[in-house]
Amino acid sequence: MNFRLFAITSLLVASACGDSGLSTSQLPADDIARIECRQLLRCDLGNDGNDAAVVRTEAECQALVEAAFRANNSLQAYLDAGRVKIDTAQFARCLDAVEASPCVPVDEIPACDDITRGTVADGGGCVIDDECISGVCTANGNACGTCAGLVDVGETCDPALDNCRQQSTGRVTCDTNGVGATCVLHTADYLQVGLNESCGGQNGVERFCGLDLYCNDVEVCASRLPAGTLCDPDLDECVRGTTCADDGTDFRCLTTVLVTTATEPCGELASGAFGLCDRRANLYCDRDSDTCLALGTTGAENTLCDAQSDCDAGLVCALGGDPGEPGTCETTNKPLDATCRVDAECATGVCRYNPAVGDDVCMELLECP
Repeated sequence: MNFRLFAITSLLVASACGDSGLSTSQLPADDIARIECRQLLRCDLGNDGNDAAVVRTEAECQALVEAAFRANNSLQAYLDAGRVKIDTAQFARCLDAVEASPCVPVDEIPACDDITRGTVADGGGCVIDDECISGVCTANGNACGTCAGLVDVGETCDPALDNCRQQSTGRVTCDTNGVGATCVLHTADYLQVGLNESCGGQNGVERFCGLDLYCNDVEVCASRLPAGTLCDPDLDECVRGTTCADDGTDFRCLTTVLVTTATEPCGELASGAFGLCDRRANLYCDRDSDTCLALGTTGAENTLCDAQSDCDAGLVCALGGDPGEPGTCETTNKPLDATCRVDAECATGVCRYNPAVGDDVCMELLECP
């Protein structure tokens, strides 16, 4: 099972603020997992409902998400190099805000915007936004760029960089106006709306449908579709406990069932349900045969895994490929140019795509002038 780690990327957003309470320690994976599991188990935000079907307790969810985060934390190399720091006080405020929030995506909670802070001044070399004090780097991909300055409300901005200076009174976005783009202040960041109300992004405000509703193709909140109903796989429109899948004729909302025995079919079943292989039974869905197979892992290097707990100490479960496919237990000290799936496999802590090779390989952390 691959969790859709919807909160992680939103938490790791740099911002130009003060330096009080900064730390170069590890990102608090346990707290990040707690945030994500709270939203996963309590809310219905379009985050894969199938995940909620195969974790019954918050503790089980937290163990899986925390392990996956530690393996895929792409910022750790920058933290180790001192080029990115954590604002621990702001992270605590984010946790409090999530606990108090309604069911809205974490990336729409303003208190969670400023978790990391860069150390590179405007004009300095950078690879990712988080390195910059401004939170804006011009780099594209694994290449050097420069830290760009921020512009204020009413001034011309660059939509590709989103280089507007944020304000405490609301969110500032770089809005196009037919001629160019300007920084615009929106005093409301998000609204949770009800049945038949308009949804989606409007004038810088994200309007999210409440529970048991979804935002349809004309951006109006509608009731989720029951099992057996025709559905659009590109929309999150089926009720919780079902998934939009091909039944051999068309896409329908199929009731999800857990398959607990190896060699039993998964995916669309003859009964009309959709089979999910039970991770707790050490099963995964083999996409070639649409059959639940046992991982059969011993925890040794190169054996199959579905979570960090499947691998021996000192190895990382490198998940990759299509969602639901197992990964492999890999060493954490691979040399330069070795193929990889996640940063934690590499001795340098950096796994990036190399177009010359056509694959992800271990690379040095770029030192940009």
